[in-house]
Amino acid sequence: AMSASGIGIVRISGPEAFEIASGVYRSKGGKKSLKNVPSHTIHYGYIYDNEEMVDEVLVMAMRGPRTYTGEDTIEIDCHGGVLAMKKVLETVLKNGAIIAEPGEFTKRAFLNGRIDLSQAEAVMDVIQSKNEYSLKNSVGQLKGSVRKTVQQIREKLLYHIAYIESALDDPEHYDLTGYSEELEQIAKEGFGGVLFIETGGPTPGLGCAGRGIIATFQLLEDLRLFETYKPDVVLYDVLGDVVCGGFAAPIREGYAEKVVIVTSGEKMALYAANNISSAVRNFEDRSYARIFGLILNHRNVENETEKVQAFAEEKQIPIVGEIPRSDEIIRWEDQGKTVIEGDADSEISKRFFELAEKLLEDETERVR
Repeated sequence: AMSASGIGIVRISGPEAFEIASGVYRSKGGKKSLKNVPSHTIHYGYIYDNEEMVDEVLVMAMRGPRTYTGEDTIEIDCHGGVLAMKKVLETVLKNGAIIAEPGEFTKRAFLNGRIDLSQAEAVMDVIQSKNEYSLKNSVGQLKGSVRKTVQQIREKLLYHIAYIESALDDPEHYDLTGYSEELEQIAKEGFGGVLFIETGGPTPGLGCAGRGIIATFQLLEDLRLFETYKPDVVLYDVLGDVVCGGFAAPIREGYAEKVVIVTSGEKMALYAANNISSAVRNFEDRSYARIFGLILNHRNVENETEKVQAFAEEKQIPIVGEIPRSDEIIRWEDQGKTVIEGDADSEISKRFFELAEKLLEDETERVR
């Protein structure tokens, strides 16, 4: 809806913009034609409806593609009174223009390649910004911050794809040994020669964390991590949310051989353990990972051992280890260490050693 203001603007965009504007504009001397004026110039004059003068105006003439929409564009700056603006708009429409749909100028800018989708979305964000922080972010996006970031990622991906394909097609002249440098950027070696890789999640409230799991496994394959480091044992510490296919990727994609379910006696923990058990057994006929056992991670809830034992018996899953509630774990974790790194001789460390031996003994028996 129109409202009164000091200045009103009527914008015309499209291949007929100069033709339509020339039909309603008259210069002060009556000799100037907008069709012949240079681009990006401003002209004083009047808007006429046939022989009736409608308003005194300034007209900005801009030829594509150096315009917002990428098309020839005319902006008529008239007085901002409601009636004056309405009369100017009606006169322009009578001479061949059609009214624009909401957001049509930005849509044309996007379709003509002047802005990308992220910038088009930023236009509305700028308009609707209600605080300085929101406005600053929106303006940055409008300037192309998202586009530049995506372009950098795209260029890097294209480079790696081209290099890998070249190495596969011509192994005599290309190799993948240089990719160890890329691996070092995502993998860190910790205590005891253990290699760590952590997968981050999306911005809270945006995206699916499971996608990060899937992307990580794809990246590990692309960078040939297992061929490079040749690990003795690989552990995947994954959330128990098997409802999401991403979290179940180690089970479904053949990466894991054994599944150890860590649970406490809390209701939600046992609920998640039941989901994991069901998911793994759904994959049994495909020769995927098998359930090795349960680890009771004590939270000191009432009748905790009895609850987990009852669950284990019902699901026919052995309890292969128990980790008592211990302040030592929290203390060493605060120092950025595992309990074994902090004190290998402590009672809690011995529990982890026993569990590791049990896992390795099982593997030895299978090899025999």
